[in-house]
Amino acid sequence: MWVDNDIENSRRAYLSGLTTGLKNPVKGKRIIVAHIGSDDGFLDDSELIFEAKKQEGDYHGDMDANNFEKWFLDILNKLEPGSVVVMDKAPYHSRQVERLPNMSWRKEDIQAGPTNKGIAYERSEIKAELLSKIDKEKFKIKYIDYIANAKNITICRLPPYHCGLKLNLTLAEEIKPSKF
Repeated sequence: MWVDNDIENSRRAYLSGLTTGLKNPVKGKRIIVAHIGSDDGFLDDSELIFEAKKQEGDYHGDMDANNFEKWFLDILNKLEPGSVVVMDKAPYHSRQVERLPNMSWRKEDIQAGPTNKGIAYERSEIKAELLSKIDKEKFKIKYIDYIANAKNITICRLPPYHCGLKLNLTLAEEIKPSKF
């Protein structure tokens, strides 16, 4: 899939003439809407619509990974195997199956990770040594991708700041689900 490595932040997007969102958001009630469709129209009985709790400011906390994943699990049962779902990289679309251990973790918790992944370590090793043994790629698996793959459905994520990008359908046919 195509990824634009030039657009790294909102400043670069702005300088490239791309939108980075509303400058002065409207105050008042906010409605969260999630839906899925194709050239054939929207999928029947697949909308998620609810009123955000916050009236002003950042309302994104109302749509979290739990809300999105619950809705998406239902959607997966309505999609044909071999479908390609295109979505942006919102944090709630991208919750990882497992968190990557880091230096702020307790040593015992870091040791539990390599043990579960079949990595040998010495009890005397310090945190930095333990962390250097971890295959970071194994921790990049996203929950949505994992459950979609089980139903033979591919997730294609749009590059940052390219929400208007349209997926070429011939390209979509070439995308094969990766195996976990």
